[in-house]
This record gives sequence, C-alpha cells and structure tokens, in this order.
Amino acid sequence: MVNKEMLPADERSHIYWFLSDCFLQMPTATSSSDIAQALQIPADGLDELELQKEFTRLFRGIQEGYGPPSPYESLYRCSEFPTDIVEAVLSYFQAAGFDAAEICVEPADFLASELKLMGLLAFKEHQCIQKGNSEQGRLYTDLQHQFLHNHLMIWVPEYCQILIGASRVEYYRYLARYLSAFLIDMEKSA
Repeated sequence: MVNKEMLPADERSHIYWFLSDCFLQMPTATSSSDIAQALQIPADGLDELELQKEFTRLFRGIQEGYGPPSPYESLYRCSEFPTDIVEAVLSYFQAAGFDAAEICVEPADFLASELKLMGLLAFKEHQCIQKGNSEQGRLYTDLQHQFLHNHLMIWVPEYCQILIGASRVEYYRYLARYLSAFLIDMEKSA
C-alpha cells in the first residue's frame, strides 16, 4: 500500500479525511462509486440502498446483536472507565488547538472523529512545512505518531477484522482491509 517512507503530510491528511468520511457519511450512488474507485473495489453491482442499510447496521449500533458494536474506541478497548478513553482522545484535540465539539458531529472516540483528528494533524503539519516552520510541524508529526500508537493501533486493526467478518457486503470488507493496512503502514513508517 505505502512505501516504508512516510507519505507527505498533505497526502496523509487527504487519506485520513477520506477514510473519516467513509465511516461518517451515509453512502450515495455518487460517493459509493467514488469510494469504490479509490479503494479499487469492483463498482459493478453496487446497490445504493443495500450499501445504506449495511452502513446503518455496521456503524450505527441500532440494537445489540443486529451488527457489530459501533466503532467507538471506548467500546473496543477494555477499560473500567470508558470516559477516561474519551478524555484521552479529547486531550489530543486540545493539544493540537482544536475544539472537538466544533469539528466532530460524533463523540471524539468515534472512528470517524479519530480519523478526522489525524487528518487535521497532518494538515497542520503540512501548513507548517509550507511556511518553513519545521519545528512546529514536527510537533504535529509527533502528535500523529503518539495518537496512532496510543489509540488507533490499539483497537482499529481488531475492529477491522470484526468488520470484515460482520459485513454482508464486499464493499465494507474492502474498506476495512484498506483502513487496517493503511494504519499498519503508517505505524511502520513512523
């Protein structure tokens, strides 16, 4: 997927933002076709209604047993105090100067919110590099590495395996494989 070298910050930002949208927004005919093309999923036979039903079943936690638990870090990490996980995620938003409530429509520990945070951190890193402020850029790079190691890599690869097993549609299995491989590659290049 990715070379051992770190992707440029602007590319990482785009990929994280793209992945965030995949887990946040109900697919439409246009978006699912675009996502299928980006992830190299066979686009033939994509049924918009089927993708929307599966999106709801997989990511919205309608009822226990209907689909896997929704993609919230606090649900997938064994913790006596799930609010501690949410607070830890919020601390990364704050360290970067972001207000999670203004940026995220879902709680901070929702997968799309965490991916959006990574996209924003990479974007800020890119801006600093463009302005010649490599020292400040390095702070955003370090925050990305820390968040990846302390949060995403702890639960998302396991979640992706659950998603692959739970999905009734190949489209979402491709998405889960892509996300897992991308994060693993990001960690290796860190």
